[in-house]
Parts: sequence; C-alpha cells; structure tokens
Amino acid sequence: KDLQKRAKQHFNYYQTRMSTFPEMYIVEELSHTLKEVVLYESRNDIISAIKMFRAHVSDQFITDCVLRLKPMLMSYHQGFGNPGDISEEVYFVTKGRIEGLHLVEQKLENMEDDLKEEKSGAEDDKVYDAVLATITSDGYELELTNCLHEKPMDLRYRAASVTDV
Repeated sequence: KDLQKRAKQHFNYYQTRMSTFPEMYIVEELSHTLKEVVLYESRNDIISAIKMFRAHVSDQFITDCVLRLKPMLMSYHQGFGNPGDISEEVYFVTKGRIEGLHLVEQKLENMEDDLKEEKSGAEDDKVYDAVLATITSDGYELELTNCLHEKPMDLRYRAASVTDV
C-alpha cells in the first residue's frame, strides 16, 4: 500500500510539475532578455519561494540558477546526502521541511547484547545514531556554501514531511 501511494504521488507530482516537452532546450536558444522574461513567468512560484533570490542578487544569477533547477518531491523520511560526500548540488526547499541529521557512530560496547553479537563480525556495517541538528523549511537552501567551496557535507538530510525541493 505504501509503495502504491508513493508511486501515485510521484506520478501526480511529475505530471503537474514537470514537462515532457524539452522546454529548457528551447529556452537556452532564446536571447538573454527573452530568456529572463520566460523564466520569470514560468518559474515565478519557485523564484518567489526561495529566500536567497529575494536578496540583492542579479537577474543573471537567478536565471542561471533557474535553468539548472530539477524539481523533486521527497516523501516522508526520504533522505539524501551523507556526511563526507562532496555535493555538486544545492538544494532549495520550496515547500515542506527538511531535517539535517548529524550521524554519530555507535560504539560496540554501547549496543544491546543481541545487536552486539550480530555486528561483532561485520566491520563494514556500522550503526549510527542520528542527532537532529537543524530543521529547514520553505525558502531556504541546503549545502550552498559547501558546494561553492567544494567542502564535504556535514549532515545527512531527510524530509520531515512531504517536501518539494
């Protein structure tokens, strides 16, 4: 049932948010001025939802970002990113909430006895506790600074509700 619900949710989202027409290819061929007008008109809901775009950033910067946006719908507790990964993407939360989790490796001596026996021979299967480090909601970005400076991610992220990113 859960898989059916998630599949239906994905296709409904894709049908309402994504185009099967190669619109970005056509937009790329437009003049700079016309490209900005088309993007602002067609993606105004996303542009107005992202707080960073409301700051004093150039129209060219916004246009460049919008051309690269890949909308995705995240289901409850769906995750992305891992501490230590170098992300080549910036994530903008347009609707919903994302939790940033700090992963702490469990020590074998702190585990329950039955879990100790199961894990004692497996070096590569580590067990982590997740500590909530941050909650991000509508309009905020994730991993912008790390992406720009090619630094590793500090957190693991997951949707705290059904979320548009």
